[in-house]
Amino acid sequence: MTAPTPVLPADPDARLRRLRLGAMRRLAPELLITAKTQRWAPEEFLRTLIKTEITSWCALQQDRVQAHMGSTRTSRTWSADRLMLGQSRLRLEQQEVHHRSL
Repeated sequence: MTAPTPVLPADPDARLRRLRLGAMRRLAPELLITAKTQRWAPEEFLRTLIKTEITSWCALQQDRVQAHMGSTRTSRTWSADRLMLGQSRLRLEQQEVHHRSL
């Protein structure tokens, strides 16, 4: 029979949720029990939590890069977009003038 999954108290859970530290929030209850039973130093507990959060964040960033969701725009693409917007605006103005003259 397995032990029930430990739960963080409401206050730390809410604060970790507000800081968007999901990996820490998921790992903290079990890690806290491990740290208490193995008598870890507080620094070791925090180091493990932070390392887990950083690993999770890096994996998420890697997923975003692979999905091309990151910022891939360069100054050239921004300039090209601005140029296209200017040309589109000019065409619309020309059409508007043409429709007014009819």
